[in-house]
Formats: sequence, C-alpha cells, structure tokens
Amino acid sequence: MREINLINIGGGAAVEMFGRSLEKVLTNIADPNAETKTPREITLKFRFKPDSSGTVAHVEVQSVEKLAPVEAYRTLMHVTETADGISAMEYNPNQLKLPTERQMGNTVGAEKIIKIT
Repeated sequence: MREINLINIGGGAAVEMFGRSLEKVLTNIADPNAETKTPREITLKFRFKPDSSGTVAHVEVQSVEKLAPVEAYRTLMHVTETADGISAMEYNPNQLKLPTERQMGNTVGAEKIIKIT
C-alpha cells in the first residue's frame, strides 16, 4: 500500500488545484485595476468522511482563492430631457476633443467637427 501525501492524493489533484489557484492569484496581483492593499489567499481544504465501518473514508479536496476586488470606475453622466426623450452623455475631462475646422485654420463658415475616414 502506498503512503498518501499532498503530492499523490487523488493522483495529484491537490497540487493541480493549487497550481490553478496560484495562477488566479498571480493574475489578480498583476491586474492594474485590482486593489493593491488586499492580501490574496489560497486555502486547500480536505474533507474526510468515514463510512460506518470506519475502514473507508471519502475524501474531498477543494482549493479556494480569496482575490482582491477590482476597483470601481467612476465617471460623471449628464442627463437631459429633449423633445426626443431623455438622453445622457458621459463627461470625461481626459477625453481628447476632435479638432474643428476653425482650429485647423479654416475660419470660413460655422465651426464643424472634422470627419475622420
């Protein structure tokens, strides 16, 4: 009879589960949108449930990750009511504005947005 250990239990299932959980944790750490102060955790859980004879145990192996949440994205939305109904527009001060004809040196006529094709 072979000795049971972390490496060979379930044909290596526990080690494989830990590897998948570790990949999720490392991906979460590398995510620029994830909070940096929250510690990440991996828990390997083993549950042994013996049968009535006491000679057999059903074993469950589970790997659970605790990851940092993604930080919320905040923006402003301006809501207005028009003849066509209610509409909303996001306001983003970092959004680059397209140049107008006047800014491009054409001062004839009304200011228009240049179409980019």
